[in-house]
Amino acid sequence: MAQDMLSTEERMTEQQLIEYWGISIHTLRKWRTTGRGPMYIKIGGKAIYPMPAIHEYERSRLFRGSGKRVFIK
Repeated sequence: MAQDMLSTEERMTEQQLIEYWGISIHTLRKWRTTGRGPMYIKIGGKAIYPMPAIHEYERSRLFRGSGKRVFIK
């Protein structure tokens, strides 16, 4: 079971993610309450963001000129 735990390199805390993306804590929390933003794990009242979920969300937000969204599988 310990093998399944996320190491610190495989996840970000709420604070790390807002610093990484340069967004406000309010924005990230609003995304969580409205179902936007990356998937997260909630443990002990704290949100933890797995890196695969962060990367998946970033890929879903790719655009190429004139607001045309790029879809990557």
